[in-house]
Amino acid sequence: MMHRLSTLLSVRRPCFYLGGVLLTFFVGISALGVYADVRIWYVDVNSTTTSPDGTSWETAFMSIQHTVDVAVEQGGSETEPAEVWVAKGVYAEMGRASKLGECVFFMHPHIHVYGGFSGNEMERAQRNWEEHKTIIDGEKKRRCVLGADSSTLDGFTIQRGHTNYDGEKYRIVQPLFCGGAILNVSASPLLQNCVFIDNVALEGGGGMANFNAAPQIKDCLFSGNASNKNGGGIYSLNSSPVLSNCTFDKNLSKDSGGALSNERDSFHFDPSLVIISDCTFTANRAKRNGGGIYTTHNAAPKISGCRFLNNSAGLHGGGVVRGRIVTHSVFVGNEAGEDGGGLFLGKATDCTFRGNIAKRNGGGICSGIATNCVFVDNTAQVDGGGMCWSGAVNSTFFGNTAQGNGGGVYDRYSVFLTNCIVWGNSAEKEGQAIYPVHAEAPRVTYSCIGGGYAGEGNIDTPPLFVNPGEGDVSLQADSPCIDVGTSTKDAPTTDIEGAPRPQGNGVDMGAYEWNRGDASLR
Repeated sequence: MMHRLSTLLSVRRPCFYLGGVLLTFFVGISALGVYADVRIWYVDVNSTTTSPDGTSWETAFMSIQHTVDVAVEQGGSETEPAEVWVAKGVYAEMGRASKLGECVFFMHPHIHVYGGFSGNEMERAQRNWEEHKTIIDGEKKRRCVLGADSSTLDGFTIQRGHTNYDGEKYRIVQPLFCGGAILNVSASPLLQNCVFIDNVALEGGGGMANFNAAPQIKDCLFSGNASNKNGGGIYSLNSSPVLSNCTFDKNLSKDSGGALSNERDSFHFDPSLVIISDCTFTANRAKRNGGGIYTTHNAAPKISGCRFLNNSAGLHGGGVVRGRIVTHSVFVGNEAGEDGGGLFLGKATDCTFRGNIAKRNGGGICSGIATNCVFVDNTAQVDGGGMCWSGAVNSTFFGNTAQGNGGGVYDRYSVFLTNCIVWGNSAEKEGQAIYPVHAEAPRVTYSCIGGGYAGEGNIDTPPLFVNPGEGDVSLQADSPCIDVGTSTKDAPTTDIEGAPRPQGNGVDMGAYEWNRGDASLR
């Protein structure tokens, strides 16, 4: 997981007393904007002072919630934001209860809470949150954190949160059961450099739940979280979280969305998308759909630069269900109990699908469109080793297997293949390369098809891959697939690695454009 600590360029101002209280301020610039004054409050669960006032490490408070409350009372606001610096240790007290349940602490607008301190730092940049673990522990009794707008939680391990409730004491609302580690209701905090581990939700979002919220989630790890319903790691309803550089590992949903679930109800048609970039999803599981990610039809995310590795779903989409736009991502070793080993329903561009398994149809993709994609060594235990019921442009299929029909591609709905290479695939029944259910489908043009296939511009000549045994299906210099594709309105202007198309007299077939210059661009 990438580690990006936010920094504060600061100059310490002189301390002075006001009404017997020692005040410490900073002037600084941070990712949150330019401040005139930033007041710092200190928390240390191991403090031994007999006169705590939270104004220094020597006189630190012991409770995060108490310190946040004091910061608010002392004027924390948009024009005078405050920071709470929290020393290493375990913080497990119940800070407050509300109709949304018990929490270790409630965040507050304009109060920015940072962990990872040893307890003697003078500058925020001196902390090390990976070495000095600052733990918020729900003790399997309560939720850990309730989020707030315009606030920050940075540098914490958030563990053993559990959604709990007293039906006689609190009004029962849906969010009450969601978000074992953190719940954001109409709140959009910045969550950064945090580890969410072993949290449980009675309903959605073992690690986090969002309702009408848009949190920013950066450089975080979600591991071993679980939910009885959707979203083992994160559950979002009518929300637009933005995730970057996060890792989701071994999360579990007893319904859909092993790592992440995003939904919108029938009354919300906000076009805003969930944005997920440069994240890794590994060994997450869903008993129903979307081992890595599950979304409803009106809430599909934009996914870029992500890796989906060894995730599994009992029904559809071992990696992802409904990826509206998936770019520059890798799907390896994912498994679906029915259709779409890697992706079920979605549009993939510049992606690689390798070694995914569908126990029914579409080892790599089922029901989608692929552009500049590579499908290698995927398996369908029924039809469509590489893909099923999908269309493709400038994509390469090699070494895929179907135990039924269509080793490379299985078609039922008159889909299209343009500028593709379908070579070296196998099927136990019919259609080693392509199996069409109907005589007029699919529409295959300007493609290299093993065994041949009728259509304008198609060829049946070995494509001469560089090293197919090692999965390198780029083209050799004398490949017959060079310059013989078509520049249709659907043809991409770059290849899977971003090299411009065409490099010669025409577009090449397959995902890779052969480059006549620098070999590193191939």
